[in-house]
Amino acid sequence: MSGFLTRIGLAKILGVSPSRVSQLQAEGRIAQPEIVLDEKSRVWSESYGAELAGKKSGRRTSVSFFGLLPVVSPAPRISDAIVHFNEHSAFVQAFDVSGETLALVIPLRKRTDHPFPGCSQSPAKVSSPGDGSRIELLTAAAEQLFGGDPFGVSWCWVDDQEHSLWRLSDVVLVDEGDSEDQWGLAPKPTWRMVINDVTQDQLVARLGAPIPMLHPSISTEQSVEAWRAAGRTPTATVQVDLDDNEFLAASAALLMDVRGLEGREQLIAVSALLERVRWERSGGPIDGRYVFGFESKVQWLVNAAHPDFARFRDKLPAELLGRDEVSRDEAAAACRVLSDLRHLTYGKWGKTPSPNLDLALHQASRRVQSFFKGGDGWGMSLLPWNYYTLRVTALDAGDRNAEAWARSLVGASESARTKPEARELLALDPGQKVAGGTDDLLMDGQGNLARLTEVLRYDNQIERRLTVAVPITHGDEEGISGADFEKILVTADTQGGPLFISTPRGVELMPFTKQWGSAGFTHGYGGSGPSNTSAAIQGFIEKVAGGKMTTAGLERLWNLVVGCSQGRDLVIMREDVIAPGFIDTNPGEVQALEGQDGG
Repeated sequence: MSGFLTRIGLAKILGVSPSRVSQLQAEGRIAQPEIVLDEKSRVWSESYGAELAGKKSGRRTSVSFFGLLPVVSPAPRISDAIVHFNEHSAFVQAFDVSGETLALVIPLRKRTDHPFPGCSQSPAKVSSPGDGSRIELLTAAAEQLFGGDPFGVSWCWVDDQEHSLWRLSDVVLVDEGDSEDQWGLAPKPTWRMVINDVTQDQLVARLGAPIPMLHPSISTEQSVEAWRAAGRTPTATVQVDLDDNEFLAASAALLMDVRGLEGREQLIAVSALLERVRWERSGGPIDGRYVFGFESKVQWLVNAAHPDFARFRDKLPAELLGRDEVSRDEAAAACRVLSDLRHLTYGKWGKTPSPNLDLALHQASRRVQSFFKGGDGWGMSLLPWNYYTLRVTALDAGDRNAEAWARSLVGASESARTKPEARELLALDPGQKVAGGTDDLLMDGQGNLARLTEVLRYDNQIERRLTVAVPITHGDEEGISGADFEKILVTADTQGGPLFISTPRGVELMPFTKQWGSAGFTHGYGGSGPSNTSAAIQGFIEKVAGGKMTTAGLERLWNLVVGCSQGRDLVIMREDVIAPGFIDTNPGEVQALEGQDGG
């Protein structure tokens, strides 16, 4: 955004003295300043200065918003249009403000149909045209509404922003003349934009009425057409499933009739889905929370409303389970049933694919994991993720640890292919697969699974991509795989890949003690990546040693992680971290070291 001009700055632009600026202001030949502190301390917007400078030099410029005078009665709307440029579109309303034309430009979002058939549309996605697209949209608006002349108009642009009050901007177009073309083609006109923020109060003053806006969740072409069909009056209503209330209620109702899901598992799944449903919003209007208390300054052109999701209540249990009423074993059992139903029977990989049931079962599994969790923090560590976490690495890319481990892989057995992690691995989209290339499920000596896929990279080179199901050993389980490790191996510059250990049997996966999701594991600096590496190794060491690491042990581990260059493999010997003074077999309150800010 551009800034502001003092009286001296505006005088330089106009080529006059500061006192002459005061005289022009007093005569009404220039606009009143936006800010007045005293006789000499006055401020105008830079966009208004660009209009004055352009006209003084003979260049074409559009009319600055700040050159318009406030009005007493509502400015009449004289026309409106939907304009397009490439994938962008905008709704333009033109108003007559004391003889000048003010065009309010609202970028339109794309309507998002809900993936769950039968549900109302999802909130529309944000649209953010760049400067070039803005100019093209303004040009298109001028063609449709103003006889092709974008310079006789004052443009007020509404910046589309997620979950916040819109930013209003004065956009002044300046014609810089024809640009030279180095290829000998006809020169093209060059326009630039000078932009200044506009406040809601300033726009209301120029319109003489609240700002006619589209609610962000339904700011689409379909909503504009609904407004037009209602005679351009604010009486049309569009339903949108803003908070997924309808989707969750519909999913829960669907699961009440699924064969194979019953009893306690069914009640757990439905309770997790309905935990955040706000029944009191069913069929009601969507409030103006997007404008943070500025509702009085906005007039919705179309009313946004929640759908009537209370229609599902008759199919649902009257009493639901609370957060602390389900044990981890019960939640895991429910997740296991949901996973089997999704992958074997009703999901898109099952015998009877159903889009609605696939979404409902998947959503229920996710919400069971996030909702039902005890004091030990076992949430997000249940089936279908309770025994593994997916990590990705590329072979032939210098990862010697991964390559050494991959040499031990053999084709997965038929029984291994029925595991939940096997189904999740096969369900992943690995990217653009090579026609006729390798895509197989493999298994190491400990029964851990991996999917090896040949894909085409962005540079059309073939990459052997290995997606690994890393085992997880929870805090209440005895022992851990790889307890006889000799070294811990962390690949240089790794992000998505797993960590490895060297054992008497060869290179193996280092088990985790928690779900890591997409977090990266790096070393060589004090940031979040090394913090993840240190914490993952700490969890493994504490399971192997049967006790908590002491402060001295944690400091030793942290120094090893950050002290090794990021461009080199990190190798930690067993005796480096399991040594006298580093492990407390009767632990008190020992906290893991946390890294400094950084990535």
